[in-house]
Amino acid sequence: MEPSNKGALLSLAWLEYNEAQNLPRIDEKLAMIDRAAKTYGKIAGIDPVTRARSTGLGAGRFGWLTDEKVRGDLRPKYDNAVKQLTRALEIDPASSDAMVFMSLCLRERADSRHG
Repeated sequence: MEPSNKGALLSLAWLEYNEAQNLPRIDEKLAMIDRAAKTYGKIAGIDPVTRARSTGLGAGRFGWLTDEKVRGDLRPKYDNAVKQLTRALEIDPASSDAMVFMSLCLRERADSRHG
């Protein structure tokens, strides 16, 4: 219904990939993995961050954001997220959710500073 819904496409690609793991024949597995790869390709076509990450793959820098504009756009968002999560951890230092998201944001923020 919404061919450019990133969340739906991510779910579909994840389901396709995981379904491939349970298929008994190798040709069926490979076909389903190819299908998942095409779905991930659609995501790269609609999402600038995914597209920017995929451009670094051939350069041997898996997942790094090579597009300076995308990195520049993301830096303040990651800085703000880290600031908010720091506050959340001040309120509840035992919040495992806040700790997990803090770890993710710190890694993503670091990626946004390397090109």
